[in-house]
Amino acid sequence: MSEELRLCPFCNGKAIFVRDPEDMAEITGIYCLACKAYVKWNIQPVKRETFGETQSRWTEKWNRRDESCKQS
Repeated sequence: MSEELRLCPFCNGKAIFVRDPEDMAEITGIYCLACKAYVKWNIQPVKRETFGETQSRWTEKWNRRDESCKQS
């Protein structure tokens, strides 16, 4: 399937996927359990795309970090 979500870039807390309550397969955002940050992108499932592929696109977007902004 897809790799795991990295820790929150704002507070280093655990992040989870937020899903549409009417369609649990649709991801609507990513939420940090610690600082309550909620991040949303306009990533729509593509026709014939598997659940894992959609989740992978969200994970890739969340896990992307600008290495020049790393905290010491």
